Amino acid sequence: MGKNKKIALLLPCYEGRNHSQFLGVGYLSAVLKQEGYDTLILDEDAVVFLMATQNDETPLKSARKFVLDKLYDYSPFIIGITINTANYERSLELLKVVREHFPEIKIVVGGPHISTSWKTFLKYHGHLCDVAIIGEGEWTLVKICNRIHDRKPLDAIKGAVLSKPEG
Repeated sequence: MGKNKKIALLLPCYEGRNHSQFLGVGYLSAVLKQEGYDTLILDEDAVVFLMATQNDETPLKSARKFVLDKLYDYSPFIIGITINTANYERSLELLKVVREHFPEIKIVVGGPHISTSWKTFLKYHGHLCDVAIIGEGEWTLVKICNRIHDRKPLDAIKGAVLSKPEG
């Protein structure tokens, strides 16, 4: 069994000023903490807003660097990214950057867009993640984290779809 029980949960940026807090990520974090995991929530949209209020000329670029720096410092064994249809393009951008910088870390995607369009998402972007969560994700994510932490296969987890077959 591995010792690292750190999980980073990312909320990608939106176009424009459409920020509101997403309770779903808070629920995920609470359940994971209840099960003995340590979590870090990084809200890229909030960071962009803070950078913009400091007259940063490239707030998204600065926010992306901030998120990556925090991920390097935190050193999670799993990174989860919530994908909504309204921020789909920005989510893909963040997902690509995260996969590029952390190829060895398991990446889990979920959220409303994934729940409704997981087949299409995995067909075109499955190489960017390891598993997708369909529907309510709290207990599905716990099962995924437990299996990854214990180095067990991810197959046959209700509510989860692998991006590629294990083997």
